[in-house]
Amino acid sequence: MAMLTMSPTMYGAPPNNASGSSDKTAKHAELTAKYGLTQQQLQQFDQLTDERNAAHKAINNNSALSRQESSKQIKEIWKDFEKKMASVMNKEQYDKWTKDRSALKQQNAGNSKELTAKISKINKSDIPLLQQKEQIAKAEAEFTQKAASINENQEKAEQKLDVRHSRNTVVKHDKKNVKLSLEQAKQLEILKADRDRKIDELAAERLPPIKLGAESYKIMASYYAKVKDLLGDQKYAQWRKNIDAYADQRLKSRYKMTPAQIEKYKEVQNARAVEHYVASRSKLPKPEREAMYKEIDARYDAMINTILTANQSRKMLADKAYHRQQQAAQTTQTTQNK
Repeated sequence: MAMLTMSPTMYGAPPNNASGSSDKTAKHAELTAKYGLTQQQLQQFDQLTDERNAAHKAINNNSALSRQESSKQIKEIWKDFEKKMASVMNKEQYDKWTKDRSALKQQNAGNSKELTAKISKINKSDIPLLQQKEQIAKAEAEFTQKAASINENQEKAEQKLDVRHSRNTVVKHDKKNVKLSLEQAKQLEILKADRDRKIDELAAERLPPIKLGAESYKIMASYYAKVKDLLGDQKYAQWRKNIDAYADQRLKSRYKMTPAQIEKYKEVQNARAVEHYVASRSKLPKPEREAMYKEIDARYDAMINTILTANQSRKMLADKAYHRQQQAAQTTQTTQNK
């Protein structure tokens, strides 16, 4: 998982306007208490803020800009905003305001750098893949908690994490020839999270294989259709091409498989899937079908072990075991909640 080394939140992001006047009132109270701004100064601040946010949003929605161009323009917007605020505040107010902003930037940048280091360490660890994701989620929760303390605002803290995710998505897809605007990246992350949630809920239901396969197909078909609407035909085609290559890349990066191992592994897994499908369509009683699935898996797992090294097999088995353990726990929790 590639992460940005620079702080994507250093120059902030346009605030979510859903909070409306309550956010503005709170901001006015803060500016008045800290810097003694008058009503006229607050009105000028609002005007400059609206202009800055509109310019920022236009850049975020422009997928034609490169990452470097986008970053440069965003920095210029914030520099221009700070420069214009010098004509709104008196020297004493402005010096204190810029000093506070500089300190806030440094704290947010340090928090972001700390999260990057934690995620890099987790990704390089030898623990099961699902456990890596859980530890990353925990690290991100700690990042949000710290950001809320720094900025004295929980919503802004959550926004910073969202922006970080979106910027990393932009970088990841840009490397694979799919240029996304920040807004497209944000929506793509939302669609992916919704897809994963539905898949997890479906897995917890312990449906028969045929029904599970059919429902999973519906979820994925809906996900792909929404992504196509979001990206358009040309970007979607390249995105799907990248997705198809992702599985190979994961096998290479996670388990250090060679190209020859990957090809053999895919052949075995495809053959396993065919036998699973045939078994699911049989009219055998459920206990006999379950026994058939176990026999199929045992046979193909043995084939996989002949392809992999001992260390690769150990890591893959650990990943599967941890995933089954967490899935069983989720199923138990779902049953208890009903």
